[in-house]
Amino acid sequence: MDVAVVIVNWNGGSTTLECLERVSQFDVSAIVVDNGSSDGSAELVEARYPQVTLLRAGTNLGYAGGNNLGIRRALDDGARFIWVMNNDLLPERNALGELLAGMHVNAGCLATRSPTEPTAFADGRAVTCSGCEVGFHPAEGLKGASLFFRAEALERVGLFDETYFHYFEEVDLVARLREHGFAVGLACRAVAHHSAGTSLSPRSAQALYYFVRNGIRFERRRSGRSFVGALRSGRWRAYLAVGESLRHRDGRAIVATLLAVTDAAVGRYGRRDLPARYREPLPWAWGDFSAPERAPGRSRSAGDVRRQRDTRRARSTEARRGSAGD
Repeated sequence: MDVAVVIVNWNGGSTTLECLERVSQFDVSAIVVDNGSSDGSAELVEARYPQVTLLRAGTNLGYAGGNNLGIRRALDDGARFIWVMNNDLLPERNALGELLAGMHVNAGCLATRSPTEPTAFADGRAVTCSGCEVGFHPAEGLKGASLFFRAEALERVGLFDETYFHYFEEVDLVARLREHGFAVGLACRAVAHHSAGTSLSPRSAQALYYFVRNGIRFERRRSGRSFVGALRSGRWRAYLAVGESLRHRDGRAIVATLLAVTDAAVGRYGRRDLPARYREPLPWAWGDFSAPERAPGRSRSAGDVRRQRDTRRARSTEARRGSAGD
């Protein structure tokens, strides 16, 4: 077996089935890890796709734990390449062939291209290309919705760090690959469509909790910063969330941020479920936590934050003026 596809399902329902329909067009071995679903989706996968290897975790292991379960099975089965994809991913027909073509001798991991969101980052910016003859563009960071790994690279550097549970697992793994001399990048001709945040809204306070806590952890582990230094490196996003919470008189983001910082300080990681209302999308939008605007280890300055805030205020003022003139 050359290629194994690993998909984690958690109450995915028809979304997971649609993903598997796309995967069935490829000559691959498909592995679905069910993270303790209660919607009957695991049974649907088993009934409609008997050729798929279904692994039942029995509980929600998160992105890292679920994928690691599937990756270990793929490695045991002798896969040379492992395509880790979200259950809401819809790869185009030529995606696998382009990934294999882009996997040059030193490549450890490739991201597919999405028409709607950046999937690779370098020098603080998104790596973009609509598809060229080269087919491969080096990057520093990759987004975890669709990652194509060389099995040999994973055997050398290890799998996802399960203590993150949600967010930054792929950032950490890609950083380790690069530290071991493997190249990572964007396979610009391999296109896959992704519906972001189907299992957890990236604009929820629960997502903010994981993003802030795990961002501090990543900075401390990979950059060797102190707790205070790591906190300062990502402070702009937490400050923005708190500011918006105060303006909208909604304390969920404030509580989530304080819990995240406290847990990072005392070393509490892994899964932490906040109350159900913290999983609901907040009534304002300050960005998608799962798509960092800068490469790992870099953060925006206070001036950047002020300029963004001033721009929002100016747009709001213009909008009010326009409404008054109608």
